[in-house]
Amino acid sequence: MLSNRDDTDFGGLFQYDKAVSCFAEAIMDLEQMVGEPKGYLHDTIRLSAKPTVRNKLYSRQKELEQGIELARRSAAAAGNHKEEEGREEYVEACAMDTSSSTKQEVLMIMGLPGEQRAGSGKSSLVNELITQLTRNGWESLHCKFDQIGRRQPLSTIASAFDSLFSSLLSTENTGGSGGSDTLGVIRTNLLKSFDEESFPILFHLMPNLRRVVSTDGYSTDMQQTENVFDEFALISSRIRVHNLFYELLKAISDAPILLFLDDLHWADSASLELITFLIDEMGASITDDPIRGTNVFIIGTVRTNEVDNSSDLADFLQQIQSCYNVTVTDMALQDLSSDDVNMMISEALCYSQRLTRSLAGTVHHKTEGNPFYIKEFLNDLTVENLLVYSFSEKTWEWDEELIESRTISDGVAEILTRKLLRLSEDQLSGIVMLSCFGSKVSLEVLALVRSSGGNLDIMNTLDYLAKARFVERSDEKYRFVHDMILHAAQGAVDENERMIIMEELLQALLPHGYSDDTILFIVVDLISRVGADRVHDSETRLLYAQLNLTAAKKATNTTDFASASTCVKCGISFLSVGHWDRSYM
Repeated sequence: MLSNRDDTDFGGLFQYDKAVSCFAEAIMDLEQMVGEPKGYLHDTIRLSAKPTVRNKLYSRQKELEQGIELARRSAAAAGNHKEEEGREEYVEACAMDTSSSTKQEVLMIMGLPGEQRAGSGKSSLVNELITQLTRNGWESLHCKFDQIGRRQPLSTIASAFDSLFSSLLSTENTGGSGGSDTLGVIRTNLLKSFDEESFPILFHLMPNLRRVVSTDGYSTDMQQTENVFDEFALISSRIRVHNLFYELLKAISDAPILLFLDDLHWADSASLELITFLIDEMGASITDDPIRGTNVFIIGTVRTNEVDNSSDLADFLQQIQSCYNVTVTDMALQDLSSDDVNMMISEALCYSQRLTRSLAGTVHHKTEGNPFYIKEFLNDLTVENLLVYSFSEKTWEWDEELIESRTISDGVAEILTRKLLRLSEDQLSGIVMLSCFGSKVSLEVLALVRSSGGNLDIMNTLDYLAKARFVERSDEKYRFVHDMILHAAQGAVDENERMIIMEELLQALLPHGYSDDTILFIVVDLISRVGADRVHDSETRLLYAQLNLTAAKKATNTTDFASASTCVKCGISFLSVGHWDRSYM
């Protein structure tokens, strides 16, 4: 019946050459129309001729359900009570129930190996899990490690705590539901857990913590705190710092917390040592102190090929496997199947799955089912007019042979580079400048460099880039939407042009590095990437060596000896022949 409809009566899906061939296809079309009439009915007015890939998970339901189950078991092991039971009774019940988990749960999500295999959806899966758990009273800490940019020691982990404190304070100030109660419990636990000697070290790493514990009954003096930190940092040991972080986790985890360790393959050795310590202590606390242990579920994401490239990462994964009372679950994400790609494209085009099947087969072949690659590939086809929507015919049109014949030697990186090169000169220099800081940078730092890199005002440029979905703004930071965009931005200009931009950033930040440790470590990172070969002035070389020495001493104070060694080696590279006689430090 449908195949005989006159296409003057019905356009789009029911034109004769696109008619269904069997009853099953008719049912598939009807299910899509009934489920989403605004998207799939033929007479819907399209406002855009571009595919819109939905912000959803495809073919990850099994992995999502497994993550939720592991979170439930983690909370049970920590003694997170049910509504009808007291915590003590629930812990005792779990101990008697041999089917219930009594171990600390850790989930490691692995992407497929290969340089071009970023984009498998590791972070998207965890973010969806966080969304679902948050609805049930969970909090989350997101530690995003970075390949580029030498950070202040332990700052990636510390900034995750600081962001949580900022969020809780914001919720309290706006009168959000439950925000005041949660913050009050955390404040009480913090004041019980730390003494006057411990707080200054934490204040230095997490500025918002000071605001959390500063009340009418307890106040902290800024100048006194800074002096106390300098004194105690000199005698702080690795174990002491590790114990402070563990006690902090205990203090904030009355409600369950998901600790998300994103891109562990980029984590520095000091961070890996701290994470190992935390996991080991969490496992031990389940049997030693189940009532007052941590209530934390840990998820890490790793690129499989990076495990073989990093001895520190390989050692870390081996060590947490052997931690007492800890269960590590490995989850390997596979690429999407051809059917999954077809569903993704069908929903992006609001077009029947039976009509997109041939296109999906071609796209799957070209992208190997990588979710991020698929999205960018579809957008690129639209820009190149290889995928076009006809408003008159109400159909999508494409040439499979032309699409199949396209040669993309460098995968999604090549597509993203072309996309960046379509930007204006100011926009391109802005995103290249942002990439010099790594995956994210704070508004505070951007305010200091807003006119660098040829930009009259970097903030206006970043606002445009956010609308174009290259970057996003959150938690007083700008961050790249995906690591692949960051890598493309780093390669969008030649080496000399990128060096010029980094030198301008370095000069803009240099005056602020003396009083701000965060800026100092950004400065010495830029110094190391510019390199001694590009700096010829003797006074400047000596200054850069001194700044690296200062950073090395500060890294030593927080027991990050690997970073301290890197700073020392960089500083020495800027010293001239005979420096031991003329420039002894």
